[in-house]
Amino acid sequence: MKLRTDVGIKNLKDTQRINAENTEDTLRIQREEMQRAQKLQTEGMNMGAHQLNQQTDVAKTAAESMGKMGSGGSGGSGGGMDPGSMMASMAMGGAVGSQMAGAVGGMMGGMNQANQTPPPTPKVEYSISAGGQQSGPFGIPQLQQLVQSGQLTKDTHVWKQGMAEWALAGTIEELSALFAAVPPPPPPAPSGPPPAP
Repeated sequence: MKLRTDVGIKNLKDTQRINAENTEDTLRIQREEMQRAQKLQTEGMNMGAHQLNQQTDVAKTAAESMGKMGSGGSGGSGGGMDPGSMMASMAMGGAVGSQMAGAVGGMMGGMNQANQTPPPTPKVEYSISAGGQQSGPFGIPQLQQLVQSGQLTKDTHVWKQGMAEWALAGTIEELSALFAAVPPPPPPAPSGPPPAP
């Protein structure tokens, strides 16, 4: 019995160590991904602002050219309107205006999309106290394994961040599903020869 308890404690400690390493790696990866996403979002917004500035400059130049057409500033025909230049300027202005509208809409859509990203789901983790030894924290999948191996029962004390004190696992609503799925112990093996078919 003592050997079984020692093995169980060793398994719990190993599981706790592995969980701590996994949690550390997961947090590092999440932090790197969040930084990468923020960098890409910032770069995208900067690119959109630069594109909008360039298109504004083009539109301004087109408007100035159009204004010079009527004043004889294009240098040649004595102040008359040049219908070809006027049509080209109008076409360019329309195209630039459409591009500007698309760029502004894209920037606004990107900002709205960033605000709609939900926060990450909080991780549920419990520490357990068995035989005077504290171990964990364990996520729900690890707790399910501990229930199946008999190392976590309804009478085991558990605690998670935010709880004022330790409580019996069977009294925690969030853990009740873990105990509902535990099958009874298997029946004993038959002690005689197998029945003939």
